[in-house]
Amino acid sequence: GVHGAPLGDDERTLTLENYKLDPEKRFYVPDEVYDVFNETMLTRATENEEAWKALVEKYAESYPELAQEFKDAIAGKLPENYEAELPEFEVGSESATRADSGEVIQALSKSVPSFFGGSADLAGSNKSNVKDAPDYDRNTPEGKNIWFGVREFAMAAAVNGMAAHGGVNPYGATFFVFSDYLKPALRLSAIMGLNSTFIFTHDSIAVGEDGPTHEPNEQLAGLRAIPNMNVIRPADGNETRVAWEVALESEQTPTSLVLTRQNLPVLDVSKETVEEGVRKGAYVVYESEENPEYLVLASGSEVSLAVEAAKTFADNGNSVRVVSM
Repeated sequence: GVHGAPLGDDERTLTLENYKLDPEKRFYVPDEVYDVFNETMLTRATENEEAWKALVEKYAESYPELAQEFKDAIAGKLPENYEAELPEFEVGSESATRADSGEVIQALSKSVPSFFGGSADLAGSNKSNVKDAPDYDRNTPEGKNIWFGVREFAMAAAVNGMAAHGGVNPYGATFFVFSDYLKPALRLSAIMGLNSTFIFTHDSIAVGEDGPTHEPNEQLAGLRAIPNMNVIRPADGNETRVAWEVALESEQTPTSLVLTRQNLPVLDVSKETVEEGVRKGAYVVYESEENPEYLVLASGSEVSLAVEAAKTFADNGNSVRVVSM
C-alpha cells in the first residue's frame, strides 16, 4: 500500500519504534550516525582524496603529457583540433552512413584518447569497433572496444554510468529497431543531462533481408519526442561527420545517431554549409531557383530521394527547394 501512498501516522510510529527511534522526534538523527559520518566516513574520504591527489601529482612529474591528457579528460575537454583528421566524403561517391560513421570512429579513436565504447554484439553490422585496437577487459584496460553482450538496456545504462563518472566519451551501438529496449536508459540520459552517444544503424525499411521485425517505423518519432535528446539522422557521409562532432562536443545533452544500412549519395554541398547546417538542425541542400514554389523537407536517406524528385519537378518547370532537416 505504501508504494503509492504515505505511511500515515500510525504506521510511521510503528516503523520508528521498530528501529528503536523516538517517534516524537520527527526529523531525528541519532548521534551514532553523525559519529560514523564524521569520524569514519568523512575522515576516510578526506584521506583517500588527499592520497589520490598526491598520486596524480606524482604521476604528472613522471608523465606530464599523459597526466595533462588525463586531467583534460576528467574535465570534459576535447583535444584541440580533434576534428582536423576526420574523413571528408567526395560528391559523386556513395556509401552507407553506418560505414561513414565507422570511418569517423577510426579517426576519433586516434585524436580523442577518451573516446570509448562498443556494441551489443552487433559491431560488425554497426561498424562501431575500433580497428587494430584490443577488446576492453580486466586484462587489457587499454582496450578500445567493449562487447556489451546482447543486452541493449544494460549497455545504455553502462554508457550512462561512464558518462556520469566522466573521463571518457562513451558510446553504445545497436540496430535502430532495438532502441525500444534502451528506452528507459535513453530517457534517463536526457533527464540527467549526460553526454552519452547512441549509435543506431539499419534505419528505415531499407534494412535488407532481415524483414519487418527489423524495420524501424515508429522509433524515430519516439526518440524525437524525448526532451533534451539530440536525434540526428544524417543524409550522407559529410553530415555523419558533423553529427559526430555535435555528439562529442555536447556537454549536457545525449545524442542518438540514426544511420543507414543502404548506400546514399554524397550531397553536392560545401563543407562549410554542411558544418553550419547540421549544427543548426536544418539547411538548404538544393533549390532550382530563388523563391521556389515548393518546399520539400526530408531527413536521412530520404534527402537524396527528395533532391532527385525536385530535379524532376524542375525539369517540368516547377521551382523547388529541398531542406535536409
